[in-house]
Amino acid sequence: MIISVNDSHPSPGAPLPSPSTWITRLLERSGVDLDALRTRLPREFDLVAGRPADIPLDHGLRLVAGCEQLLGESNFGLRLAEKTDFRDMGIYGYLLLNAQTLGQFLELAAKYFGVLIRTSSIYFASGPRRSRFEYRIESPTSEPVRHDVDWSFGAYVCFARKVLGDAWRPQECSVVYPEPENSAEHRDFYGSSLIFGATANAFELDSDLLRVRINDADPELLGLIRNQADLLISGVQKNPDFLHHVRLLAIQSTKRGGCSARRLAAESGMSVSTFNRRLAKYGTNFRQIRDETIHDLAREALKHPELPIGTIALRLGYSETAAFDHAFKRLEGVSPRSYRRRLPA
Repeated sequence: MIISVNDSHPSPGAPLPSPSTWITRLLERSGVDLDALRTRLPREFDLVAGRPADIPLDHGLRLVAGCEQLLGESNFGLRLAEKTDFRDMGIYGYLLLNAQTLGQFLELAAKYFGVLIRTSSIYFASGPRRSRFEYRIESPTSEPVRHDVDWSFGAYVCFARKVLGDAWRPQECSVVYPEPENSAEHRDFYGSSLIFGATANAFELDSDLLRVRINDADPELLGLIRNQADLLISGVQKNPDFLHHVRLLAIQSTKRGGCSARRLAAESGMSVSTFNRRLAKYGTNFRQIRDETIHDLAREALKHPELPIGTIALRLGYSETAAFDHAFKRLEGVSPRSYRRRLPA
């Protein structure tokens, strides 16, 4: 069956709208007084109104929390998810809305999410029976993440429901934040299978549903837009933020247990040799970035006494705790156990 969720498509060659203010348009649609928000959080507002992809995570989280306070809306993240319109999001939105099936939509969402936001990432894996969609916040933060998760993750749940029907809910769903005082609306939104305080923001659905058609999108148009998105991704090598981008990729690859130069090069849209030459121009190399990433992630993980060192080693891609101990001692000068004992109680 065909379900139309896209009212209009740009004609081939037509200029795509700038995504630079899509967040402010969304906030306004959600009832936020933009002048009041600017007065309350001028720095954060100016960042959002400029280049949303480059907003430091803490600033973005503080901005959404400020909106919650202005509106007195405890579930503001869910409101944002319901009001999100992918057509506002420039190349990223047009890519998604020109997908022909729900499965293609989710695949494109994962592949090109870095065009939209660089502090988080999306992963999608299709299986023979079930498929999994996951939203990860990659940058460390001390701010509460609930509203961001409900917004950024919930928007895709909303879209899938729009395609599959109002009664659809994920077969399984989880979020990383603790259960709020009143979780009834969350369970209605995500489904009765919702798990709070999990290790991932993820939902699973029957793989047969991936074949449900979204619309009769023009494959030629989708190809043109994908070319533009690929240029954006490969263009990161010319961007002053290249090292920041590579470090984010290293974080997410390390968490998946497979940080390699080949993977980071592919995700940056270039060959391994070009990737290494680009790093050399910045006075660094893959091994140095990998070591710095593992070091930072390990030190952060060791702050949590409930995490066994063996578990930390596995999460960082080490099959043996001894190898992790050796690598950490080489970088820090002491073993993980000694480092943890020195931490303040």
